[in-house]
Order: sequence, then structure tokens, then C-alpha cells
Amino acid sequence: MSSTSANNKSTQHGITRPIQISVPIRTPSNPAICQFCQMQILWKTAGGTPQQSGDQGMRRECIAIHSEFFTRPASEVAPDLIGCFLSIGKVGGIIVETEAYQPDDPASHSFSGPSLRNRAMFGPVGHCYVYRSYGLHWCMNVVCNPGHAVLLRALRPTMGLETMATRRGTQVEKLLCSGPGRLTAALGIDKSHDGLAFDGHPLSLVEQPDCPVASVQSVRIGISRAIDVRWRWCAAQSQWLSRKA
Repeated sequence: MSSTSANNKSTQHGITRPIQISVPIRTPSNPAICQFCQMQILWKTAGGTPQQSGDQGMRRECIAIHSEFFTRPASEVAPDLIGCFLSIGKVGGIIVETEAYQPDDPASHSFSGPSLRNRAMFGPVGHCYVYRSYGLHWCMNVVCNPGHAVLLRALRPTMGLETMATRRGTQVEKLLCSGPGRLTAALGIDKSHDGLAFDGHPLSLVEQPDCPVASVQSVRIGISRAIDVRWRWCAAQSQWLSRKA
């Protein structure tokens, strides 16, 4: 049975911190656009003061994730990535499903140590590890501590949907990024992205502090070892998952 927890994007390393952002006040005729996710930032115009965090209709600009966020075990980073925004170029979406893999985990590529295939897993944190699964499709991971990585299993597509649909050969939005192979196909990810940083050139991974997401935890999918380890996290009640939690 899945367990439910609140995933607050203003919490890192177990410490809750207020997020203060200085931004200009915009009007409906002159909206601000987030530089990361390209979504409109909404402000309260009456009185010239932004609404308080959590007020209906309010969203602030995304916040770039620093390397300290990833300098942790994958099992800690994976749930915190739920609700973050992932993009490459002009396509992207909100992460709704992740899985953690660690060097002491028999299901992990790093279990037997470094190799030519998994060398990115032992490289800098906050970088991309890409591998081909069963010779069929690419899988995209975020590197954490040495030998630790978080598999990105599904997105809620929000940007560049037409491009995604062309790449995927379907107009059904639920099928664009609901699975690790579908996700990489929709984003145009391949082996050339292996080892690249999530620094906006071209991969970007950012927090959305005003969009806390509740998550559910369950066992991982499609593995034959450590099948009872509950290192899969999903956005609660999301319709964009690869499989129900």
C-alpha cells in the first residue's frame, strides 16, 4: 500500500526555509514570464503588493537548483524532484514520477562499480546520466552522490507540446511523457546528453516554490532485483504517471 507525504519545495536537506524573491510588480497588460518554464507569473495589482505565497492565482518565478541540492543520497533527492520543472530548449514539463538508485542497491547500474557505461553516475552532481534500456529507448537520470542517480520516469508536459507530439507520433497528451522512454523521446534526449549539467545549456531543472506537490511512495517498476525497495515516488493522483502508484 502506498504512503502519502507532503512535498514542500521550500524544504531542502530537512530544513524548511522561507523563500524571498524580489520581483517587479506587473499588470495584466504587461505580464512577467518565468525565464525557466516560460509560464506567466501572476501578481496582485491592487495596492502594488504581490499576493502572499499560497494565495489562489499566485505563482512566482522558478528558482534554479544549486549543486548542494543533489549532494545527497538519491533516495533523498528523488522525492524532492517531484514538482520540479525539467526542460531542454523549448520543451519541458513538471516532474511527476521518479525512482532512486544507489551503489549498495543490486538494481542499480553502479552496484558493480564504475564502468564506461555508467561513468556519469560517478561524475559531478547535478549532471545527466543517459543510458539505453534493453536496446530500445533512452532513460534519463539526475546524478547525486557518487554512484547515486534518480531516474526521471514521467512528466506532466507543459511546454512545447506540439514538438513533443511530433516526436512521439501521438496527440494524446497523457502518452507524451508517461514513462522513461516516452519522456526522453518527447524531449529529444539521447546519448549525446550523457554527462551534461542541468544548468540551462541546454538542460534545465528548477524548483517551483509556490507549487508544493503531495507525493506517494511505492516499489520501483521493471526491475528483477531489490523489488521490495520502496524507492519510487509519484505526484499524488497524477494522471501523467507511467503506471498508477
